[in-house]
Amino acid sequence: MKKMFVKVLVLISCMFLLSTASAMAISLTDEYELISPNPIVGMPSYTAGTDLGYFIWTDDLTRTSWHIRWSGAGSDTIFSGNLSLDGAEFDSFKEFSFESHVNSTADWSFNNDDWAQYFAIANVGQDGLDFTLLQTAVTSFLGFDLFINGSQDIGDSIFFGADNITAYSLGSDGDFKIAAPVPEPATLLLLGSGLVGLAFLRRRKS
Repeated sequence: MKKMFVKVLVLISCMFLLSTASAMAISLTDEYELISPNPIVGMPSYTAGTDLGYFIWTDDLTRTSWHIRWSGAGSDTIFSGNLSLDGAEFDSFKEFSFESHVNSTADWSFNNDDWAQYFAIANVGQDGLDFTLLQTAVTSFLGFDLFINGSQDIGDSIFFGADNITAYSLGSDGDFKIAAPVPEPATLLLLGSGLVGLAFLRRRKS
């Protein structure tokens, strides 16, 4: 009994350390998977209609509330792309400033469950999408498939968070995914404790 108690404490401690480490480090894979919440929190600084590119951020470290803007720079620029979810669903979804500036057009569609797509021409203004997510699995991802004038070689024109970190500096182009929402350490600990408890009860019965 005492050995089992020690094992449970060790397991819970390991899970806590693992979840804390994953929330602090930036880690990339060949699929341009961005792990850390820190680079994407807070609105980037830019001037709509002057600074060309995509500007992406979340409002909180758990990454449930998202914003994406695309800004023209005084000439007609085509922005298009897709957003896809794995292990999450859209909770709310709305457009921002569509067709409210000169020489602009925009259209978007989405499935309540797991994807959205858009097409827009921006000139001297910006368009964008605001959405919130519901987590349906322990881990979930939000995939971005972004284009400017039909090209995905745009890593230096994609900016994340209040620090204006570029996708290029993280080794990515316009095709990447970000873990979202991120389970909080307390949630992981609760889940781990429950699994350990079930295993213990099953062992006692047997």
